[in-house]
Amino acid sequence: MKSFVLVYKNIKYYISSSKMVFSLFVVGMISCTFLMIYLYGNYNSVKEIYHDQDNRTYTLTFPSSIEFSEWEEYEKEIDDVINHSYSSRIYEYAVNGENVIEPYGRYITCKSSDRGTNDRVLHSGRTYFTEEEIAIGEKVAIINESLYIAIERICGQKVDYSKTVITIDGVDFRIIGTTSNGRDITLPYKTYKDIFTGANYVSIEFGSKPKYYDNLEFVEKIETDFEKRINYIMTPYSNYEEVKGDTPIVLAIFGAVFVLISMTFMCLIKYLSDETNHISVIQYVCGASKETVASIKVMTVFLLTVFSGGLGVLLHALTHKPLLSKIDIVEGLFYTFYEYMLILSVVCVSAVIVVLPFIIVFSKNSVITNKNKYK
Repeated sequence: MKSFVLVYKNIKYYISSSKMVFSLFVVGMISCTFLMIYLYGNYNSVKEIYHDQDNRTYTLTFPSSIEFSEWEEYEKEIDDVINHSYSSRIYEYAVNGENVIEPYGRYITCKSSDRGTNDRVLHSGRTYFTEEEIAIGEKVAIINESLYIAIERICGQKVDYSKTVITIDGVDFRIIGTTSNGRDITLPYKTYKDIFTGANYVSIEFGSKPKYYDNLEFVEKIETDFEKRINYIMTPYSNYEEVKGDTPIVLAIFGAVFVLISMTFMCLIKYLSDETNHISVIQYVCGASKETVASIKVMTVFLLTVFSGGLGVLLHALTHKPLLSKIDIVEGLFYTFYEYMLILSVVCVSAVIVVLPFIIVFSKNSVITNKNKYK
């Protein structure tokens, strides 16, 4: 209890020794905290992945295929779904009558909203289905470049995709185009459902990316509803879950940056420290050990940083959405309470690291030396 009283008195001495210098110290700490928050949010790959608003898709893997009717009935209970797609893996097919066995399989897919335009990258031919092909369930297919190259290898020569027929489950499909991305084989939605009764993979796309904890609740609900029928769920946050362990490393790097920035106003800290060293000498004379005096000085700086950094965090939280978000590089960036507390912790530890050299030098001197120097 006595130590806390001495810390409180030290803080009062810090303020009274020079209000101007103390004010500059607080403003400097707030500025550094703002910069630390900005760097963490805009130059942190973990944070960028977390805020990737384009990723709004969940992919559910069913080892035993789920019937279309069952899934579509279940999907009616889910809000904000704008599109879904089905996929299955095939291990046998034929190209121009020649049977092919794929040890690792090929993915065949369809998309409920495939209405003439999509995000496939053109390689040759068409990358979309016409309204008529979709409506009547035309036996046409779009294949990716990887499968096209495999077909050329099978045929032993360069082939004209438009004259190539691929046979799946005894049904012939005319290839209308090849793409540089996407699944191996894409069929019109109705065509796919006419051939298959279910799918091993179901992807659902939301109108907007769910919040992180809403995402966790949604995943838990699906796992509960389908019990052991699902063996994997790819979520909009799956990539984030894989890299979020890098956050401590990122914070350590930004902490080092903060220390370097803090050095620019180190003279202010040294001035405040020197102005109160005579108080520490009095504490020595009154019987306090060097360890106690050093801990009081460290706690003083720490609490002052908690106050200044906390003020910076509060001001940032209040002004980020209406003002500071305009200079963000990452679109839709926001900070959680947990992240603010993490950043504040790093700021406090970094400030203590900056002031430690002064405290160590002071502690190494004898009581007589310090008394003569700071009397």
